[in-house]
Amino acid sequence: MTSFKDEVNTYILQSCGHLWKIVQSAADSVDFEFVEKLRHIDWPLHGVVIVMNELYIFGVRSPKLENNVKSKRSVQRFNKIYHIYYSNSTEKSTFVPFILKRKG
Repeated sequence: MTSFKDEVNTYILQSCGHLWKIVQSAADSVDFEFVEKLRHIDWPLHGVVIVMNELYIFGVRSPKLENNVKSKRSVQRFNKIYHIYYSNSTEKSTFVPFILKRKG
């Protein structure tokens, strides 16, 4: 499970693909609002980031996920969803180079 936020909301993404939005109720308590199921398989996550209204989900390489035609391509406020795969879950890595183009 991992969490991330945009300018307004905080979200939780479970490895099973459930996306939740954390909302504050009038009684000063926290509620979880189900947004959508992004995929139908379990996938170990490393992180999520939002760049220009696009959702980048980073995790371990998974042939099941790569071939999963039921994975969502967009959802609510996110124009596009990208799944970025990393081949070895034990190697140190950052996924920033995958989403940012180098200048120069």
